[in-house]
Amino acid sequence: MTAISTNALPLPRGARLLEVRPLELGSADSPRRRDVNGRTVVAAPARPDAGRRAVVDALEAGGPLHAIVWLWPLPDALRRGWAAAVLDGSVEPFDAWLRSALGDETTGPAFEPQDAVVDGWASLLGAEGVTALVVDEADPDGPTRAYEALLGTRDATVADGPGWSRRTPTFAEIEVVRAFNAAYRQLGLDRGVHRSVVRDGMAAELGRRVPGPDEAPPV
Repeated sequence: MTAISTNALPLPRGARLLEVRPLELGSADSPRRRDVNGRTVVAAPARPDAGRRAVVDALEAGGPLHAIVWLWPLPDALRRGWAAAVLDGSVEPFDAWLRSALGDETTGPAFEPQDAVVDGWASLLGAEGVTALVVDEADPDGPTRAYEALLGTRDATVADGPGWSRRTPTFAEIEVVRAFNAAYRQLGLDRGVHRSVVRDGMAAELGRRVPGPDEAPPV
């Protein structure tokens, strides 16, 4: 894996931060953006090279680009990948999503290894243009502090994404959203409203709660 430097902290004002979460494939068509302390944060999809190139090409005009890649242990990354799909409207249960994500001898996995994601962004932006944040249960707030340092903000001042960004969602939490998706789809309601309701409403509220001891993750 490419050796990644963290000498760029904090990023200069006007910089664009590409936030990448492997297995959370997202949509390359309309990446979410938000402004934080004079920097623009773009939720960049963890796509193979062509998708990364398209994101970089679309953002070439403006301030410098820097990618931050969040890395989880594989079981957590898989759970988060399924959660991201459900947040995006999927009604697929975990076992079906997992079979599709892992693929078989013919198709192979639908996602890149996390080290390949880091290397892919580094090949476009250079090692100085990428920071990898490894989520460690022993220090769960460490990556968030590093993330805030990149943005030049004080500790605990940045909400780093909708809901569940600081912990892995439980099976029960994802199932609540999946059941909502199924009901919403059955009623034939507007897709754009669904994104707002789920990401800005349900996910944020569920992400603030503390799971009970009986709420085991799905794998």
